Amino acid sequence: MAWTGDVVSFSRIVRNLMDNAIKYTARGQVSLRLARDGDVAVLEVEDSGEGIDPDALPRIFEEFFQVGNEGRDRHRGIGLGLAIVHRLVELGGGEISVRSQPAAGSRFTVRMPGAAEGGPALAVADSDRGGDTGAPALDACVYIVDDEADILRGVSMLLRSWGCRSFAAAGVEEAVSLFASNGRPDLMIVDLRLAGPENGVDLVQRLQATYGDFPVLVATG
Repeated sequence: MAWTGDVVSFSRIVRNLMDNAIKYTARGQVSLRLARDGDVAVLEVEDSGEGIDPDALPRIFEEFFQVGNEGRDRHRGIGLGLAIVHRLVELGGGEISVRSQPAAGSRFTVRMPGAAEGGPALAVADSDRGGDTGAPALDACVYIVDDEADILRGVSMLLRSWGCRSFAAAGVEEAVSLFASNGRPDLMIVDLRLAGPENGVDLVQRLQATYGDFPVLVATG
């Protein structure tokens, strides 16, 4: 089977679903199946892990929602993996469904147009634009400032799936360098509690005094 769709987005879908399955399967097995139904690629990722409670099932594609992590343990991720998968599937014109039972595992099924007979895929996506999906892109420049690498990586990936141009800064000095090199963004997402004496609000006020006003989202745990 050849793939003529967005290769970058499809690989992210596979990786995120596999990562999620492995994370919630302490014992047992994880399987991946790929088939073709006409011009539709059918991807199934199934595990024999802890499963999902029926009350939580409607929320699993929400940003920052995690099953069984009410204490927000960062070692278990930040809850963006399935949200990114859902968004990429939508952008690609596909569908995603899940069947799961507590203590009996989960099966995620993704149906994406773009499958064809033949050899290796020839079409490669433009990763800066998130692929030519036909969906409108936000096309906004967003700076993310946070001293936690997982958050920077997850939020950056989510923003790119929305069509944004995202730039990550791991602290105050990197943020200042971003502004010096690229000017002010369309939006800045900044953690309130940064390492060092200056917090997120202080940093924003200092940058706005130099570069003028720009929209800001201040995040805190």
